Amino acid sequence: EVSDFTLDEPLDACLPLPEAFRANISDVVIVERKGDGSYGILTSKLRQSGGDLNVCGGVSTLPATIGVAKLGIVPVPPSTPTPPIETPETGATAPSATTAILVLAIGFLAILALGLTGISRIILTRS
Repeated sequence: EVSDFTLDEPLDACLPLPEAFRANISDVVIVERKGDGSYGILTSKLRQSGGDLNVCGGVSTLPATIGVAKLGIVPVPPSTPTPPIETPETGATAPSATTAILVLAIGFLAILALGLTGISRIILTRS
């Protein structure tokens, strides 16, 4: 599990612009919730995609908890994230890459040997 990963370049993370924030678009920003519970304002910009307006901000560390806020208003803390879906163990295993290549090579050589044996029998029966 990735607990803290710093990106080489900021990644644009975009969220839809809430209807309530459309009145004064210049005050809309993307905020990031930090590990200590405080908030930081990310470099934000608006993007239009089709008929939708999105607010985008440069995220430089993953994982990140972000939200849309208006300047001067304390953002509402994000909701609790849903836990990841756990898949049941199947008990199955897969061969290593080396084993898989070795099995393929043996199979290829067996087919080649059988083919050459068949060709040599055809040649010997004709002569």
